[in-house]
Amino acid sequence: MFEKFDADARQTIVAAKSKALARGDQQIGAAHLLYALTVTDGVAARVLAGLGVHAATAEQALGTVGGGTGGAGSAEALRAIGIDLGEVRRKAEESFGEGALDRVLPGSAARGRARRWAGERSSLDQDVRTALGMSLTAARNLHSGYIGTEHLLLGLVGAGERSASAVPGLLARAGLDAARVRKRVVAEMSRAAS
Repeated sequence: MFEKFDADARQTIVAAKSKALARGDQQIGAAHLLYALTVTDGVAARVLAGLGVHAATAEQALGTVGGGTGGAGSAEALRAIGIDLGEVRRKAEESFGEGALDRVLPGSAARGRARRWAGERSSLDQDVRTALGMSLTAARNLHSGYIGTEHLLLGLVGAGERSASAVPGLLARAGLDAARVRKRVVAEMSRAAS
């Protein structure tokens, strides 16, 4: 499937993976994909910007998603008592170098994360797998010979409509309505084709 991705769509997946790794998240989730769609070039970034969804909006959505091995509950509990895990990691890396916290825990996080990220399929959560499958369907329905960021966005929205997962809440928090997104994507694609 990835061979059908255009350069921007490939860069989006790389950006989502980088964001997940930077946060210490075990898998690429829908919030990582939404963030990546806002920061990479392509139709999706223009559509999202037109709808008022920027990197900061996606960062807020990421803030509601648990990271690292502790999960959402641990991150939320620490945040409730004033501990920001991102800030802790930033300060540790500022003082001791990149990946300092991974080096402190011998044999745990860094090696485990490297094993998890070794296979692309295992690094995608179910919501993202669904979104990628639906992006292929969107590309076919729009008679595209490739999968671009616009198709990834449509796949994410489609996954939100068919999923009992966190995707619908994520999209709602970002202020994204499926019908408006679809309409904007089609309009942007028509404009780009002109």
